[in-house]
Amino acid sequence: MRHAAVSQGRGGCQQARESATVRRSPFGRWREFATLSLALLLAAATGAVEYVSGYDFHLTALFLIPICWAAWTLSRRAGLFLALVSSIVWVVSDLMTGHPYKRPAIPYWNGFMLMAFFVVIVYLLSAFQDAHKRLLGARALLENQNERLEETVRQRTASLQAEMAERKRLEQATL
Repeated sequence: MRHAAVSQGRGGCQQARESATVRRSPFGRWREFATLSLALLLAAATGAVEYVSGYDFHLTALFLIPICWAAWTLSRRAGLFLALVSSIVWVVSDLMTGHPYKRPAIPYWNGFMLMAFFVVIVYLLSAFQDAHKRLLGARALLENQNERLEETVRQRTASLQAEMAERKRLEQATL
C-alpha cells in the first residue's frame, strides 16, 4: 500500500514522496492479501470466461479490471504482477481454445503485446494517482496559506481600524 509523505521542498513547492518504510498493521496486511487474492481470482475467472467464449469472441479488456484494481488499491508493483499473471492466463486460455495460428509463436507474441499494453496502463494509472496525491497535497497547502493570509489581512485590518479610531479621537480632542 502506498503512503505519500508530504514535505516542504525548495521554494515552497509541495512534493509528495512515496515512503519506502511504511509500518503496516496486521489488519492492513490481511486486507492487502485479500485484495491481491481477489484480484488474482478475478483474473483467473476472466481467463475462464475468455476460454469458454472461444477465440472468436474476445473479452480481453476485462483483464483490466483486476489489474487496475490492484494498481490503484495496492501498488504499482501489484498492478504489474497482475499484468503479468493476466497475460499468462490469456495465453493459456488462448492456447486451450485450439485456435489455429500460422506460426506457433504467435499466441506468445500476442500475450507479450497484451502484457506491454497492461504495463502501460498500470504506469499511467500509477502516474495519475501520484499526480492526484500531489494535487491534493498542494491544495491542502494552498488552503493553509490562504487561511494564514486571511488571518493576516484580518489582523492588519483591525490594526488599521484601531489606528483610524485613535486618529479620529485625537482630531476630536484637538478641536
